[in-house]
Order: sequence, then structure tokens, then C-alpha cells
Amino acid sequence: MTANTKHKILIVDDEEVARSGLARILEKLDVTVDHAGDGEEGLQKAIAGDFDLILTDFKMPKLDGLGMLDALIREKPLSKVIMITGRGTIDTAVDALKVGAYDFIQKPFDITMIRSVVERAFREKDLAEENLYLKKQLSQHIEHEEGIVWEDKKMKDLLLLVNKIAPTSNPILVEGESGVGKEILAKTLHNSSRLKDKKYIAVNCGAFSEDILVSELFGYEKGAFTGADQRKAGIFEDVDGGTLFLDEIGDLPMAMQARFLRVLQEKEFYRLGGRDLVKTEFRLVSATNKDLKQLVASGKFREDLYYRIRVHYIKVPPLRERYPDVAALTNFFIRKHQVMESFNVTGISREALAYLQSYDWPGNVRELENVVKEMMVTSEGEVLSEDDVPTFIKNHLKGTEDMETLEEVKLGYVSRVLKHVGGNRTRAAKVLGIPRITLQRLLSKNEDLAQIK
Repeated sequence: MTANTKHKILIVDDEEVARSGLARILEKLDVTVDHAGDGEEGLQKAIAGDFDLILTDFKMPKLDGLGMLDALIREKPLSKVIMITGRGTIDTAVDALKVGAYDFIQKPFDITMIRSVVERAFREKDLAEENLYLKKQLSQHIEHEEGIVWEDKKMKDLLLLVNKIAPTSNPILVEGESGVGKEILAKTLHNSSRLKDKKYIAVNCGAFSEDILVSELFGYEKGAFTGADQRKAGIFEDVDGGTLFLDEIGDLPMAMQARFLRVLQEKEFYRLGGRDLVKTEFRLVSATNKDLKQLVASGKFREDLYYRIRVHYIKVPPLRERYPDVAALTNFFIRKHQVMESFNVTGISREALAYLQSYDWPGNVRELENVVKEMMVTSEGEVLSEDDVPTFIKNHLKGTEDMETLEEVKLGYVSRVLKHVGGNRTRAAKVLGIPRITLQRLLSKNEDLAQIK
């Protein structure tokens, strides 16, 4: 549902006065309204149409509201249905909620209440569709068992930005520490763009000497240098029409920066030893683990190139700043290596996970995957336990004092989760993976935790 698309509502009621009255109430919400005069007609329209919300009376000829609701749950289980009931029929409304109705409203209509319920239903539906869309997009971008996995709000906001800028052809600069997943993000940008069926080529600027990097990017003519026994097309030529990912662009030598800037500006270049101009057009995604602004200030990176590659900017937060992702990533890596390596491990205990979530992960996602794989290799059980956690992670919790007890580790983790969710105990229980009543019991025994807001 886009901002420019009206929500569609179906009103089902055998009383024309009620239908028209509801339609007038909902007019100010800028919606499209359709009507049905009985349950059978309403069911047919609901199944055939694409309605965001269905408001149906309970008492109707041919097919009552509960019958219609029951059929919709079977035929269109994602439908949001609000039941219309008369006064004194609270039991009926409760029955409808038990069956699967979203909410209920009573006659005579309370205008403010109706609009509030409808707007809330729209917000929830739009949010669900947005989450579904993002997850569907990401599932399409998983390559070689890799993908972006997240639970933290920072990453959700980042991926919303990715989906906004991916369709453009503008250059994108991605900054973040080593191991945070910058290349995976670049692939996601490519696969979300209009170039997804074109070439995607990745080059690590820090992995080659300047001479080799020049020959790889620009290509060369036969006889251009010793050993050049035939013409070779360079990456700039091969990637024409696709996406070029330049990793660690901060390591690009100054002389090379000037040559690269000309390619970006003129969209043409010469092969080494060549006299004919070669045209090229590509979408550039650059990445670095350095602060390019600081490099510009110190004269180590060209300011004009910096602004050329930084039309859009994405900062990927380190794993230590989005600890809810540790659990999601850990389970993802367990599933991945269970398939790839035929390991017997199927999960991880809460105690072991608490250790992983208390570690700072200087190597970020890459380090976490290596640790999970190591634990799976050495584990003797189907569930990774605290005994499988590497010693260096356990020692990390010691500092210069004696190591914390497991209970202290657990309480510290619960404290961090509560602070992260602003003291919301329902959300905290969800992140912790425990029933809310279990969390309540823990808080009742610890006054410090209970006061966190």
C-alpha cells in the first residue's frame, strides 16, 4: 500500500441506512468504499476483491456475520474483519473475536471510535505488508547461502533506506567496520535495482598493487607491456550496463583516484596502450571501513571524487550496537552450516546465546559466523551449550576481575534488553525468547531490573 493508494473498505449490512451512515463517517479517511446488502453478496465481493478492511453486520439474511467471517478465514485468511453488533450483544462480539475478527463496533455508531478502530487496522495492515515486502525482497537476494538477517530497529531502518535508493542509478557509498556485511548489502542494492539482471562485479581495491589494479580495471591492448600478448577487456568494459562494487575504496592510490574520477565523469576510458575510447555506463557502489571525510581532510582522498561517489550514503552499524541481531544471525548460521557441512547441531541454548550476546564482536558478523561454525564442529550435542562457547568469549566477561557467574551474565543481558525496549516487558520477553510471566517472576525477585524504564 503506497502513500498515493487509497485503502479499500467493504461494508456489508442489510440496512441501507447503516451502510450509507458508515460510508459518510469513513469519507474523511479518504478511502474507497463498496457495499453489499447481505452476507452472501458480501462474501462474494470480499473473496473476489482486494479489500483492506471488511465491516460486516452480525445479523443479516442468507448468511450472518459469523458465517461470513468463518468463510473468509478459510478463503482469505489475511482479511481484516470488523464485526458490527447491536447493543447488548457483547457475547456475540466476543465470539467473533475468538473466531478471528479484528475488532467490533456497536450500533448506534460512535464516529470517533469507528475512525480510530479503522485507522488502527490500516496502520497494522500497512506495517505487516511492509515487513512482508522487505522479507520477500531479502529472501530473493540470498546468494550462496548468504543474506541480510536482522531483528534490530537500526537494521530495519537501514533496509528501508536501501529499498528507497536501490531503484535509482546514483552512486552509493557504504561505510562500516570490517565484517559488518558491506558486500552483502551491495548485492542487495544490485538485486533490488533495475539492473538486477545485468552484471555485478566486485573489486577489492586493497587487494592489488596499483599496476595490477589499473590493468584489471582498464584492460589493455596487445603489447601494452611485457607479457600482454593479446587484448584484454577490463572490468570497466565488462561491467557496462551493470553494477560495479568497489570495496575498500579508501585504499585507492591518489594517482588512481584521478583516473577513476575521469571515468565516472566522462563515462569513457582508454585501455592501457590503446588509442580508441571505450564507452561504459555502470551503477557504482563503493564501500570502506575508513572515515573518508577524515581522509579528505588529511589530503589522502580527493574531495571531488568523494562527493562524486557519495550521492547516497549508508552507514552500517557494528554488531555490538545491534545485539538483538546476534540471536537471529546465530540461528541463521546454524541452519546454513547444518546444510552445507551436514552438522547435527540444530539450535543453541539460552545460556550459550547469552554469552554470545554479551561479547563485543570486533570482527562483527564475519567473526560471529566463524565462532558459530567452530562451536558446531566441536560440539558433541545437538544443541550448542555454554560448554561449547570459546574460552576467549567467556574470558571477555572477566575484565580484570573474577569471571561473572552465569546468573550475573543472564541478569546483565536482561537489563540490556529492558533498557533497549524502554522497559516494555512484553517486547523484552519476546527478545529474550521467554514467556512474559517468566520475565515477571524474574523482575519480582530483582528490584533493580523491575525499575528499568
